[in-house]
Amino acid sequence: MDLNQLTKKNQEFIHIATNQLIRDGKSDEEIKAILADVLPTIVENQKKGITARSLLGAPTTWAASFTTQESETQDANKKKNDNPWLMWLDTSLLFIGVVALLNAVMAFFSTSATSFGLLSLIALGFGGGAAMYVTYYFIYRHAGKPKSERPGFGKTILVSIFDTLFRQKTQYFKGLKIEKLWKDTGTYKVLHLDFSTISSINFEEFNQDFTEK
Repeated sequence: MDLNQLTKKNQEFIHIATNQLIRDGKSDEEIKAILADVLPTIVENQKKGITARSLLGAPTTWAASFTTQESETQDANKKKNDNPWLMWLDTSLLFIGVVALLNAVMAFFSTSATSFGLLSLIALGFGGGAAMYVTYYFIYRHAGKPKSERPGFGKTILVSIFDTLFRQKTQYFKGLKIEKLWKDTGTYKVLHLDFSTISSINFEEFNQDFTEK
């Protein structure tokens, strides 16, 4: 589109915006594509007496928004750490560091303060890390999902209880009523199938997704 169709104010807007796009590292093809999309809109509103600045805002801010959008898209496409062992390890090391720091501070200000030994510190850290991962796995990672895609909290707890009973019997339920009610004395291997990462809408897609995962 011929820029001579624009008013002087709109030509100045395009000139400033183009310079900003160049500073942001856009290629000539990218700049031409951006301007080709926006110029018809500017011309259309120009007929109504609306300037490009009034329509799109400051030219540098408008031009910089294209770089910001690309950065956000790249950040969104970065693979997140979803390995449960690494997540547990990361959280556990954080716990160990925090507990060790608090332990050192208390020992510094009080000679009678209870201090943790190395084994206790490690056990506390990995235990806290496991608790945090369980919280993430059953609650936090489902935040923002439609209600129909979230696991029922009661169902999740029930499944976890059965998982523990089949794997380790009643050793974690001492003194509870379930210890007397659970008659099976054997331990079993438990197969855990998680369908939360499969979003298929028909059997063929489900079968493909399930096979790949």
